[in-house]
Amino acid sequence: MNVTMKVITEFASSALRFDPNALLEQLSAYPTRTRGDPIEWGACQWVDGTHSALNYRGHALRRAKIWCQRGDPRAFFRKYYYTGWQWRVLPATCSVAACPELAPIWDAYDAWCDANGVMRANHAIVTRYADGSHGIGAHSDKPKSIAPSVPGQTSMITVVKLGPAARRFLVTDLEGAPLFDEIVAPGTAIMMSLEANLQTKHAVPEVDDAGPSGSIVFRTITDTVAWGKLERQIARMDAKEAAAAAAAADE
Repeated sequence: MNVTMKVITEFASSALRFDPNALLEQLSAYPTRTRGDPIEWGACQWVDGTHSALNYRGHALRRAKIWCQRGDPRAFFRKYYYTGWQWRVLPATCSVAACPELAPIWDAYDAWCDANGVMRANHAIVTRYADGSHGIGAHSDKPKSIAPSVPGQTSMITVVKLGPAARRFLVTDLEGAPLFDEIVAPGTAIMMSLEANLQTKHAVPEVDDAGPSGSIVFRTITDTVAWGKLERQIARMDAKEAAAAAAAADE
């Protein structure tokens, strides 16, 4: 079992050759889908936590996300399963080719992986925290759709922090005892093998005062859903909800 956790400062500038303070601003040019907005299938876009497709148990999340993948979504979407995952958010995944700001960063990350015995990533999520009131609670990433490590190649979950603000990053054991608790500068990478992730929890706690920040998280995902299959799945859900609404109106 490959149980690995690393914290590498200035990883963005030294290994991936990008400015972590500028990237979040550059990506802000992409549209943001909020409550009630349609998601454009296969396009690069932010989905805000107020959108129903990103709500958890009916509650808005305090963050926004962009999903990118290796591979054309017109053939298939890579499905990363997490607690609260919904079918309706999967169409928001785009090819990295549709996000030219991220493409060279991803190429550099894969080159780093090749040199360090790490699996290449095929899936990335960019997260944006508007201010200190945004964050994510303590959790472990679900292993259901993440490739396991194999001899000679570690399945790594790599978080690269974006600026301009530095944010607290917390890693605990499964009982909540802190293992790492620091204010992390933009450009820092926090890396955990899948196996280390399953033995720990991590969080970006809310704070009283902080500016915009975010992260890129690279993973290797095993599950895919064909475009046509996803269309049929969502059509069935739409029909079921419409029938339920009609029945409720008749009561």
